[in-house]
Amino acid sequence: MENDWKTKLVNLFKENADSSGLVHPEYMQLATLPSEGDKYPRNRTVAIRGFVGSGWQPSKDDPLDTDLLVFSTDLKSQKATDISLRQAKSTPTGPMHNTFELCSWLPKTMQQVRLWGQVWLYTPDLAEKNEFPKEDLLHTHLARSNKRIPQEWSWEEERRRIWENHSPNMRTSFANPVTYSEYEGEVPLIPLPATLTGREDAKLVNRWETAWNRFALVICDVHGVEFLDLNPPPGKRVIYEKHLESGQWSGERVSV
Repeated sequence: MENDWKTKLVNLFKENADSSGLVHPEYMQLATLPSEGDKYPRNRTVAIRGFVGSGWQPSKDDPLDTDLLVFSTDLKSQKATDISLRQAKSTPTGPMHNTFELCSWLPKTMQQVRLWGQVWLYTPDLAEKNEFPKEDLLHTHLARSNKRIPQEWSWEEERRRIWENHSPNMRTSFANPVTYSEYEGEVPLIPLPATLTGREDAKLVNRWETAWNRFALVICDVHGVEFLDLNPPPGKRVIYEKHLESGQWSGERVSV
């Protein structure tokens, strides 16, 4: 039961891929709590990059196999601000001040997926200040039988892996003007390489360093998953929930 929801989610996304193999359902709506003092919850669309350590296609060659979902965000975004302000009061096993819900509608198979749990923002600075749980977050989410974290793996290497998997145009977006700041005209598109060779001009180097320093990860610690299948009628609803004290998962079919 432990990884049933993970396997089902990956297979479901494969079923909903288009003819080119692109998995569009990885775009999901993320709802988080607002910063303290704000009135309304926040919701936006994010591109989930799969699971920490492996992406969407885990293999035996991956250094790490987990059930932690991950996506990137701009450190200067409102999303990052909301999460980081609540994160300082959260722990993996204590009070949850930083809950989330993800939702996606899959039109090809007429299914809805909802996931909920606790969300974490990773940056090197937050890890240095012990405001990110590092290994404590990983230990209860390792999917492999040996349940060990390889010495060669680190959160910073994970940030690098996901950065390199972004397109050059997506990487440069992390150096754009801060979201909701005053509009001052179109920003020239300067695609950014995954790494610098030392032969780039100063303008590109400056933009690359700005983008890399604002590139953060958001980690979704999933506590529950709901699969709603509306085809064929009358449909089927299955909920998987994690017992937080034992770390064990259970599944149950409930009424639609």
